Amino acid sequence: MTDCMRRIFVTGFFICLFGYLQAQQPEESRYMLTNSRTMYGLSSVNLYDGYLSSVPYSGLGVRYDHESGRYLTNNTRVSRQQNLSLLAGLTVNDAATAGIEYAGIDYARGALYHFKPVYGAKFALGTTMGADLTMKINTRNINNVYNMDMSANIFLAGSVSYDMPVRGRIYRLKATARSPLLGCMFVPVRGASYYEMFTFDQYKDAVHFSSLHNKSGIVFNCFADIPFNCATVSIGLRAQNLRYAANDMVFYQNELSLIVGYSIDYLAFSGHRRQPARNMIRLDR
Repeated sequence: MTDCMRRIFVTGFFICLFGYLQAQQPEESRYMLTNSRTMYGLSSVNLYDGYLSSVPYSGLGVRYDHESGRYLTNNTRVSRQQNLSLLAGLTVNDAATAGIEYAGIDYARGALYHFKPVYGAKFALGTTMGADLTMKINTRNINNVYNMDMSANIFLAGSVSYDMPVRGRIYRLKATARSPLLGCMFVPVRGASYYEMFTFDQYKDAVHFSSLHNKSGIVFNCFADIPFNCATVSIGLRAQNLRYAANDMVFYQNELSLIVGYSIDYLAFSGHRRQPARNMIRLDR
């Protein structure tokens, strides 16, 4: 083998090796971006609490919703999702003789499977697990003025979105839904005070298994995403319908909210000091 041929062979070998390393580098340096969406809402609320009163109440409420998600693997099929909601409101009865003030927190976490059965539309379906706690106070002069909505649930969750390119930007229409399937809930016996329950450990018939036979509801969001340079602005509607029954009492809460917020993508480094990768995979919201 002449020197010329040897040089050509060595040069070709290093070119192939360099190309192989370059092809492997993006795969090794992939980072999953987390998409975060923050929403603020003003709500019209209608509720009925069989423990506190025998008449319905209606009024206004405010809410804060924060959700985040990211793909678990590079194939962008399964994503991890989590949702946090804070809410507060004031309602009155039809005669305006009493009111119910409430404040609560809701948290859920789970996974969604992403698929595209129809051209242009994107679907996601999965389950989440969560818990919620809402404190209610009746301003009427009664013996038991407090009640607590507390439950843990497994939800069926899903979403559908459609992208519309307009002048080089992607505008998105999206709808999400969540409905409880199984869980447990805290509902005290009518007339039993919280003082008696917590002082004398009288929790009989206060914790109940919940499923579709005694608890049903849906949380539905529909909104439009409007892209800007640094973030995406979202505006839409949120509707909630929840009904459950236990201990010969019925409870329900209906809510319709106008929601406005924004979403951003960020990269979590998990405490490691390293530079951002060039090949980042963002969640297809």
